[in-house]
Amino acid sequence: MSKSVEQQATSLTEQLLNLTNTMGGEEKIARAIADTLMNDHRTIQQSYVRVMKMVTEIYAEEATTDGRNEAAKNYCQKVAESTETYYLPLI
Repeated sequence: MSKSVEQQATSLTEQLLNLTNTMGGEEKIARAIADTLMNDHRTIQQSYVRVMKMVTEIYAEEATTDGRNEAAKNYCQKVAESTETYYLPLI
């Protein structure tokens, strides 16, 4: 039986989180993700950015914080506020 979209997304996110848990690798990871994104179909690029916008909004609203992730939540809140009315259509 195939995995649901939610199961696939959870698995991929866990893999990405494990990958980002290496000191000094963040720029390389960001570059690889950006390059892969920019080389994909334009509609998929927009869908991916739309999903990341939604992730940012959910994180800004729901994440609990302490000193280790407070700046991340604050950043997401600022981004979510500044892009609140920005629409990314499915074309």
